[in-house]
Amino acid sequence: MSIEILHHIDRAFADGTVEVYGEPDMGWYEWRILSRGEIVEDSGNAGYGSPTLALRDALNWDAPPAGGAKRR
Repeated sequence: MSIEILHHIDRAFADGTVEVYGEPDMGWYEWRILSRGEIVEDSGNAGYGSPTLALRDALNWDAPPAGGAKRR
């Protein structure tokens, strides 16, 4: 058992990457957003049961708010 990065993609609206990580053998996944090598957001201990759902929530969280205002 080891923590793996399952998705690693460039952020669409800012510098950095979105990652989904977890332990597939244990069936838990989390997401984090990195900028310049620093974690700027992390889902914490949400304990997603699916890496796809974790990725969906990360991308939704990282999307700019309606109206075009930039979060970061």
